[in-house]
Amino acid sequence: MRSRKLKLTIVLGLVVIASTGVNAHMGATGVVKQRMDAMSDMGDAMKAMGNMVKGKQAFDPEAIASYTEVLEKHSSTLLEFFPDTDESRHGKETEALPKIWESWERFEELSNKFVMSVSELKKGAANGLDKRSFRILYSKTAKSCSSCHDDYRRPKE
Repeated sequence: MRSRKLKLTIVLGLVVIASTGVNAHMGATGVVKQRMDAMSDMGDAMKAMGNMVKGKQAFDPEAIASYTEVLEKHSSTLLEFFPDTDESRHGKETEALPKIWESWERFEELSNKFVMSVSELKKGAANGLDKRSFRILYSKTAKSCSSCHDDYRRPKE
């Protein structure tokens, strides 16, 4: 019963979070919208886990496992969201910088590191993380995630 309530809570939370992101993506279409939606989903999952790390939300291994599913789903296809096309590079509302395609091999390397860190976090969640292990694996994943944002995403205004 507890697991069912937890899943319902997570789904409802993600729906609320996703609906607040709709305005941020107004005007985006095609692969740019897909990319922005995937990034929002991953950002929401990272934020929820970050709240656990900060003690703003109770440590919940079942929720962590659900969040890692979201991360794995999108990180495994991340590079597909960045085709070298006009729409992808210059699409309306894109936050991606041209540097992605100018230094593709480095971008690909960072993406692969993110995929590996997500895999480690997911494996840890499946094996019953304790708080300390979660903090370590979450921090590694968060650093990997932000390493791309620092160099390849337009700064937020």
